[in-house]
Amino acid sequence: MRPNNLCQITIIILCLTILDVIFTIYGLQLGMIEEANPILQPMFEKMPLWTGLGIVFFVYIQLWFLYKIRERVRWLFLGLWLLCIVKVSVITLHFNWLFSI
Repeated sequence: MRPNNLCQITIIILCLTILDVIFTIYGLQLGMIEEANPILQPMFEKMPLWTGLGIVFFVYIQLWFLYKIRERVRWLFLGLWLLCIVKVSVITLHFNWLFSI
């Protein structure tokens, strides 16, 4: 696996995470969606911006750590692509409610 490919997929995951946070905060403020994660739900209710920033920061730290240990994990690239597919699915759900406004 080349570091460039891994770097690209981590950037894609980070961008999808940022989009997910933006759409989640927007949808919660409009009352169009509910947070499905029971741990994040009360946090989004009290401090939506800080919760969103915390999520992005946490994902960034995790991706940085995985990038640092990339040579030790053979299935890392496949795992990150699967994560990317899940995140695209979540963004698709956001588009579903967003275009129904």
